[in-house]
Amino acid sequence: MGFFVIYYLNSSIEEAKWLTAEEKALLAKNLVAEDKGKTEHSVVDAFKSIKVWVLCFIYFTLMIGLYGIAFWLPTIVKAFGIKGYLGVGLITAIPYGVAVIGMILLSNHSDKTGERRLHYVFTCLAGAAGLVLSGVCASNPVLAIIFLSIATLGVIGSMPLFWPLPSAFLAGTAAAAGIGIVNSVGNLGGYIGPNVPVWAKLISTDKSAALYIIAGMLVLGSVVTFFFIPKDLRVRVGAPQPVTSRGD
Repeated sequence: MGFFVIYYLNSSIEEAKWLTAEEKALLAKNLVAEDKGKTEHSVVDAFKSIKVWVLCFIYFTLMIGLYGIAFWLPTIVKAFGIKGYLGVGLITAIPYGVAVIGMILLSNHSDKTGERRLHYVFTCLAGAAGLVLSGVCASNPVLAIIFLSIATLGVIGSMPLFWPLPSAFLAGTAAAAGIGIVNSVGNLGGYIGPNVPVWAKLISTDKSAALYIIAGMLVLGSVVTFFFIPKDLRVRVGAPQPVTSRGD
């Protein structure tokens, strides 16, 4: 795939043979206008940016929730008394099905309003609430699945709401470096998330303790997002203008 991308993927607007001269000029103009509102442009800027490291922490908490749910959802479902791999698999698919639909609706609404930060905060908080309530209602499989569906929607639905944030203030090589830093450091949460249930057993006899811990991390990430992500990143910067016709 790497060799395929080298020869197939264009490195710049100018190299894109499938764009007309007018489309290339319009895209270049939009990029210049967008970059005027961004302060970090170089690789060094990305490493020095406090906002990049704040985003690393936010993404770290999100990954704890994502991997915690992904690895342990079948086990949680099985604990409800569901027997057989087929039954567990079918029930486990319900939260993901809800998450797919909800993610599309949330993303569309965020795009239409141009708002990112509060969408992310409220979605993560909904995920945390779903985890807590699923633990509280663990004795009622129907309610537990409903709340787990909300939790899964909250976590997975936050992904497309998060990733527009780095490119809102990073430009040029800083965008590539910053996104790489956030992705690399944040994914360390992929180690913590699956181990939370294991560690929770050492400190609590409550079978739902791991859900509460993961929910707490999502709440912490939401608080950091609300207070440390600048308000001016809530809207899209330099939204592209549509190409109406070849003659425009």
